[in-house]
Amino acid sequence: MTKNLILKRIAQISSLDYQKRWILNGNKEEYVLLDELLDTTTYAAQHRATHPVLSQNLSIAERKALSQFCDRVNALSEQISWNDPNVSMSQIIESNAAMRGIREAAALCLQAFGLSFTADELNSD
Repeated sequence: MTKNLILKRIAQISSLDYQKRWILNGNKEEYVLLDELLDTTTYAAQHRATHPVLSQNLSIAERKALSQFCDRVNALSEQISWNDPNVSMSQIIESNAAMRGIREAAALCLQAFGLSFTADELNSD
């Protein structure tokens, strides 16, 4: 995954509107699975931040921001009841404190890169 795509995925994680649109209201042809978005993004971000060659185009602050983002997401993800049949994806996305913390960690990471994305940019692939 390229640096730009990693940052776009982090922006998608930071966006409640994106999650409502694609996770809660996607259709059978176009949808996003939250756990896959988190897993693939954190794996790619950590790999980019720690790889001896791939990390060379990142500043020390950017590497630190990616690593902190991954650490925070991994810790908070453990607090989400992914397999509880009494907890809906809507509850996780809209009212779960751990998911709010994940969105906040994503927003902080993007700030370290000095980036923001428009809704159109988030929704295009």
